Parts: sequence; structure tokens; C-alpha cells
Amino acid sequence: MHPLSMMTAEELETCVAVLRDAGKIDDSSTFHGCCIYEPPKDEVAGWQHGDTTDRRLDLVIRHSGEVFEARVSVTRCEVDRWEAVPGVVPRVGFVELFKVMEACRNDPTFQEALTQRGITDSSTVQIDPWPTGDYGFDFENWYVNGYWTNRYIPYSIVDGNAIVSNVSVNLIDFLIDGETRTFIQIGTVMTNPEYRNHGLNRVLMEKVLED
Repeated sequence: MHPLSMMTAEELETCVAVLRDAGKIDDSSTFHGCCIYEPPKDEVAGWQHGDTTDRRLDLVIRHSGEVFEARVSVTRCEVDRWEAVPGVVPRVGFVELFKVMEACRNDPTFQEALTQRGITDSSTVQIDPWPTGDYGFDFENWYVNGYWTNRYIPYSIVDGNAIVSNVSVNLIDFLIDGETRTFIQIGTVMTNPEYRNHGLNRVLMEKVLED
């Protein structure tokens, strides 16, 4: 197998088994990244069909409240690297997303809000978890490159230079029975935690419905 070939399901299973046997992970551990380790260029360039390859995977793992970077050889079945990375939070994974969705569905206040709107089966509701805040991202390039068009309409409440609450609308055209109809997609609904419980999102949603 080529050193840069896509990882296989068998290699992933081997990797998990190696980490478990080495006492590095348990059933509570979560994986937040996994990719093929890229060997030195001369090793890759010198590879020929039929050569034995030391296939290694690089991983980001959360275990016992800490974040670790690991490198595992699935050829030698050895852990080459296991290093704690203090002061960081790994990217959100599917495990966390599904936990958030389940917690939301089981929340009594959420269920009550659905009931007030005539929804009695929460399994029919799509829940999209999003992290709060913009993390200091600069959206100027997004605008300059034409991704922010007049079909994307943000409704925002600003305090000083900071957006503290937002509801965004995307205009989307659908062809239904030969007729083009325009619908709206509502997304990026969020309020800064320090400004919650003041009805800001309600004000924005009412404005969206009015427009």
C-alpha cells in the first residue's frame, strides 16, 4: 500500500485496538481528528509497488478531560507518540452534536415551546447545534469574493461594535410543478450569552416575518 493511500476501516480498527491495549483510551474517550501521517518526502518518492510501508495515523483524542495528540503505527501496532496538549478544546465532533440534540429534545422547556406551536413529536424537529460566537473571524474576504450576495440577509442587533444577537435569512428558489417559488432558510440564530433572556431573538424573528 502506498504511504499516502487513504486510510481503511481496518486500519482505524487496528489503531483503536492499539491505543486501547496500551491503556491510552477507554470507552469514554472521544476522537476529534484522524489522518494519515505524511512520511518524509524521500520515503514517499522512493516507494515502489510491493514495498512494505510503515503506515501511521495521526489523531486528536480527548481522554479523562485532557486533549492528546497521538501517532500510531498500524503496521507495527505501536504508539509512537502520545502527547498532552494543555489549554485547548478539540473541535466539536458528531458525538457532542448528537448529545446536544438529545439533551435539547428531552428538555422540558423545549418540549413546552414545541407544544405551544402545535408540535407534539420532537423527533420531527431538526435540531442544528452551532457553537456560539464568531471567534474573531474576518468575513471581508467572504464578501469580496462574492459569497455574500443580496440573497443572504442578516438581521442583527448591535451593541457598540459587537453583534450581540443575529438571525440570518437565505433566499432559495425551488422549482415546483414547473413553477419557480422562493423560500427562505433561517439560520445562524444566536445571542451572546451575556444578552440572553431579553427577547432579542424574538424581536429579530418578528422582523423577519414582517419583512
